[in-house]
Amino acid sequence: MLDRIVVPIDFTEVSHIGIETGKEISRKFGSKLYLLYVLKPIRNIPSDIVREEFDALMSLQEKLKEQTKETLEGYASEISSEGVDVEYSILEGDEVESILDFSKERRIELIVMPSHKKTEVELRALGSVSLRVSSKASSSVLVIKGKPLTEISRILVNYDFLPTSIKAFEKALAIAKRFGSKIILLHVDNEEHHTHLRSIYQKVLEKKKTLLEDIRNQYKDVEMDTLLIKGNPKEEVLKIINQNSFDLVVIGRRNPTDKSRIFLGSLALEVLRNSPVSVLVSRGDDG
Repeated sequence: MLDRIVVPIDFTEVSHIGIETGKEISRKFGSKLYLLYVLKPIRNIPSDIVREEFDALMSLQEKLKEQTKETLEGYASEISSEGVDVEYSILEGDEVESILDFSKERRIELIVMPSHKKTEVELRALGSVSLRVSSKASSSVLVIKGKPLTEISRILVNYDFLPTSIKAFEKALAIAKRFGSKIILLHVDNEEHHTHLRSIYQKVLEKKKTLLEDIRNQYKDVEMDTLLIKGNPKEEVLKIINQNSFDLVVIGRRNPTDKSRIFLGSLALEVLRNSPVSVLVSRGDDG
């Protein structure tokens, strides 16, 4: 399910968060771990630049590549010594598109990205790299908030009975089994105002409760609670996250076609932006 994991790093202060998280998940799942660094290309070189200045720029870029290679080799050597199968790559180009292309080519099943703190203005104007990768990736993306995710005690799974949330639950289940986590399976019902007959609505609600309980009873090897509440999913999911102590939130989303690379749905985007804890955006068919 998580055979190939990539951690894009940028040598900022949060890079170690992604590395430690990716390393621990790889160890638990026996995954191949890739470290990826995207080098920004030299752009907007004046057409009238003298040869000596151009050569100096190219030389500086080559030195930067060599320094990057040395650093990544050090990371890979240390990780390998801990029994994890690891490989590193250096690409040159747009950061988001390079991560997406690499993940597609290597059939990556999980992208682990530390969340850089950005102002609301920055997020609304451009979006962070982690938000844009989460929006466009064809594989699942784990966005780490705060400390490395090396211990996972409690997982919240948003569940709406659709195939994407079923797949998300399956990923949460696999993680829970390896980390010894407890799962809280949450369904937010917002159908009350769309059903004309009260009796029909109540029957549907009771059916949902029964289905959630059936799921809990089916997986007795994992500690699990179910929770069904009424309201607006965007508001209620975040309220539950903020009122409780979770290590990870898992939310499903459909897989766009290769041509679309469209943005996240409003619920996933809202949770990614506002959740104080790490979020796994699960794709429906990535393993």
